[in-house]
Amino acid sequence: MNIAAWTRSVASFAALLLSLVTAFSAFAAPPSQFPADSVFIPATCGGSLTNDAITDAPSGIGERDIVGDSTHAAFSTWSDETFAYFRIRVGGVPTANGGNAPLAQFGWGVGIDVDGDLNTIEYALVVDGIKEQVNLTDNVTKASLKIWTPTIGTPGYVQVKAVTDGSSFASKGGDHWVTFAIPMQEAVAATAGQAKPLVWGKVRVWVATSSNGFTLDADFMCWDDKNPTDNKSAVSDPIVLGPFVEITTDLTKPASTTTPTLTGNATPNATVTITINGKSTTVTASSTGTWTLDVPASWGLEDGKTYPVKASVTLGSTTKDATGNLSIFLPPTVKLTAPTSQTTSTVTTTTPKIEGTATPDATVTITANGKTGTAIAGSDGKWTFDVPSDWGLKDGTTYDVKASVTK
Repeated sequence: MNIAAWTRSVASFAALLLSLVTAFSAFAAPPSQFPADSVFIPATCGGSLTNDAITDAPSGIGERDIVGDSTHAAFSTWSDETFAYFRIRVGGVPTANGGNAPLAQFGWGVGIDVDGDLNTIEYALVVDGIKEQVNLTDNVTKASLKIWTPTIGTPGYVQVKAVTDGSSFASKGGDHWVTFAIPMQEAVAATAGQAKPLVWGKVRVWVATSSNGFTLDADFMCWDDKNPTDNKSAVSDPIVLGPFVEITTDLTKPASTTTPTLTGNATPNATVTITINGKSTTVTASSTGTWTLDVPASWGLEDGKTYPVKASVTLGSTTKDATGNLSIFLPPTVKLTAPTSQTTSTVTTTTPKIEGTATPDATVTITANGKTGTAIAGSDGKWTFDVPSDWGLKDGTTYDVKASVTK
């Protein structure tokens, strides 16, 4: 090799090394600490707390036995700007020989639906106790897409701890939580080339254990493995992970007030920014992700107008928006004020003046003695109608007078 070639080789190697260092520096290190137990949000299945009877799956017992009831959720989640955290309750000790590490020779994980078709599970995220790693796989082709290590460590991507909420399904060793952290952006990047890439936000998951560390094949949560039916019943209700926001108010229907109430869902405890008519304010989503805004009168929304609405949530460097259009359509109003505001009044002419108020600029229809006429309310809402002589009102007779308005 000549000197020029050697120089080029060194330069190429240095460039490759730099690119590798740059690539790996972008990876999220394991969390320095896991979230407090109190922040985890219990997931539900069919509106009820995620549950699973002990020993319902003969092939998944002990540390592989997912457990839960109406008081103790089998599965909970949490997310921050970097990680999605998945917590599974098991009726045993999921570490080898009951120690601190390594993990027992099984797996625990979640299957993720990304397309709304509950007949297929697109991705699996599984804590692999056999190879001591966390796997992201294409659940259809079983291709490995991403691996995170270490599992249990200081720090690591997996935490195993005895439960602190008093559940006692296990007859030996006590109930434990297997909690694992997934760097959300890395998972998204790993699936970018797939036909259906992973998108965080509102997702539905299956929770189960694994005999090989990457395939979910035993003890599906919310599903009685002794009496299996369609396992679509085992999928969780939608859960929110990562930055997410939506407006749940039906914006296809006009609001009947200039100070409407808007509602929505978002990342739990996130700050939601709502903007309408050039005015903005913030509200905080609840611990379950719901938010509400009563639009203040000072925002100046007007009858008959439509305004763009935007709700935004930012976690870290990622912002998610939900948009729509809010229309204001106040119900029409009309009121008789003369000859008198009383229910019954007496006039001294057969061609009286009838007066009232209504929605500004509205057309008011006045009816009496089977005859109909109209008046236009002014910009101040006042209107006047002179009953014509051909309406045939007669002395000593009582007539019903009706004023109505439509929009």
